Amino acid sequence: PTESSLSLSVHSFASACTSIARTICHHLTDTKPKLILYEHTDFNGLFVVLQEQELNLLAKSFDNAASSLAVYGCPWKACTTPGCASDGENELEIFEEGCYSNLGNFSDLISAVVPLKQVLDDPRISVFTDTSLQGRNLTVKREVNLKYSDINNMASSHIVNSGVWVLSSNEHNNGFKMLAVVGTEFDYSQYGHRNFNDRVSYICPLSQGKPKVVNVSLNCEASSFNSSVELLNELVVTNKSPLEQLLSVTHDLKTELSVEEWFRFGEYTVLQVGTSFHMSISMFYDNFLLSLGVEMRQELVQGLWVEKGVTERRTRTVGRLVQFNVAVPTNKTVKALIRLEERRFDVPTLLTIQHGCQLIQEAATFTCIDRTYINVEYEMLD
Repeated sequence: PTESSLSLSVHSFASACTSIARTICHHLTDTKPKLILYEHTDFNGLFVVLQEQELNLLAKSFDNAASSLAVYGCPWKACTTPGCASDGENELEIFEEGCYSNLGNFSDLISAVVPLKQVLDDPRISVFTDTSLQGRNLTVKREVNLKYSDINNMASSHIVNSGVWVLSSNEHNNGFKMLAVVGTEFDYSQYGHRNFNDRVSYICPLSQGKPKVVNVSLNCEASSFNSSVELLNELVVTNKSPLEQLLSVTHDLKTELSVEEWFRFGEYTVLQVGTSFHMSISMFYDNFLLSLGVEMRQELVQGLWVEKGVTERRTRTVGRLVQFNVAVPTNKTVKALIRLEERRFDVPTLLTIQHGCQLIQEAATFTCIDRTYINVEYEMLD
């Protein structure tokens, strides 16, 4: 344990499967899932950082010591007895991602902690009024107060199709608790040394912490290239003098030229609006960078912050003077054609995302659109 203090956000979080208040943690820089236990309230005093289960906090010299805590990533189960052996009233709490500045009646009671690493997406549970999945049943996919149903304090068995659920004997996740995972609990009367039969009054699905991008891998070698050409302007010059004339022309191009970077997420991404990450020049292969124009390379050197739903695209207008010299014979007309080539590179991208205690990967696309390539062609007219 070490001395430390922690600043926290004053903004409240969404409801969680515990009656203990939580807030958003804004200080997070490390994306690894973990639990931090603090000796005093408001994240003060000695603390211990845990990334794996600890069934006896005596081993960490932190038994019955925590009065506040912070969770990153997946939820954690905290118990008042070593090995989480007890299932008595108020002897089990589940903490999802967030900062808990005051554990209240649960202060100085935690003796064991276990991370819940199961997949929590699309939770679904069915509870039955009789054992062995018989009798009336109710299927839910969200937090439910059973006092508003017709089976309050009547459940005797359940089956979990997906997710992890907290079943409580009292409203708002209070009282005796049962942790329900994928599988079947056929007979609540056999649940530990306490009879849980006909006592379930509240059901709450656990949720993962906010997904975070931990790595961005660009497959530049597999990038696709497309180009198109458009005519920006044409200048016609006639030499009516008896001598050949050298024509020097300067043309100012601004609004037609630009460089653009564009990041496209997969259609079914787990990332939420506001999730951000940084892309740096080191992610690109040298050969790929050499295929880009000067302005585009300069943009990538500066790096790019991507924030889903906010800044997925960046465009910069480039100004340029186009100068050309052409010899116009006597009594001839020359037409100068100023053309712009647009070059587009689509780079397959693999995002590694920390989603709770799981690392998942998603495909995405990074696109560079370079509209800075100017070419001047000449036509001799009769």
